[in-house]
Amino acid sequence: MEQNKIRTYLKYAVGEIALVMIGILLALQVNNWNEQRKQTNQEVKLLYDLRQEFVSNRIELELAIRRKEIGLENLKKRMGYIIEKDDKALFNQKFTGGANTFHPSDGVLKTIISTGQITLLQNDSLKYALANWESKVDDIQEEENTHLNFMINVLDEYENTKMFKMIGAPEFNSSEYLSWVTSNEPYLRNRIKESINDPVYLSYHQQAYMMLKMAYLEFTEFEKEYSRVEIMISNEISNRKIH
Repeated sequence: MEQNKIRTYLKYAVGEIALVMIGILLALQVNNWNEQRKQTNQEVKLLYDLRQEFVSNRIELELAIRRKEIGLENLKKRMGYIIEKDDKALFNQKFTGGANTFHPSDGVLKTIISTGQITLLQNDSLKYALANWESKVDDIQEEENTHLNFMINVLDEYENTKMFKMIGAPEFNSSEYLSWVTSNEPYLRNRIKESINDPVYLSYHQQAYMMLKMAYLEFTEFEKEYSRVEIMISNEISNRKIH
């Protein structure tokens, strides 16, 4: 009789322990589910912010690429004019060397990395690409700056010293300066003739063209990577839902 009571007690005790354990496990599961939902919502917000930043920067990226295409076209024309010794064409050309630089906004990306929020992203390929993004931007900016410094410190300096400040730069598009250029055309074209007979002048254009070409190729490759990251961000947003 006493043994039956003990067995009954043990059964109830085991049952209560099992219920407590099940309750704890369910609570942990609910807590984990809530935490997972919270992290997913945080991740989606980060992805939306990233996409907005990338969309905004794409406009500047495409402008920078287009400016380099125009710069290459102009440099090629100028080299042709120099080889043909066409001082009139050089005088009339409004030159732009494609020297604008790419400065994307990166507030969202820097915040995500500096705060460690990048760990919320579940896509490892996206995390890796974003973690290395700053160095990729630095690389293409370095190519840009190499060309820009050459244009300012070598080619522009040569023209400013040997010829005159060429039309095209914003500070030399004033009506007063353009009027002076027009009224002094014979004198200025003679200075251009002297320069196009100088092999150094053509050499400077060739160097500027090659530097800009390298920058352009770097940018077109970067644009492909840019598109790849944009697609990854959009796909991750599509695969997530805010709960």
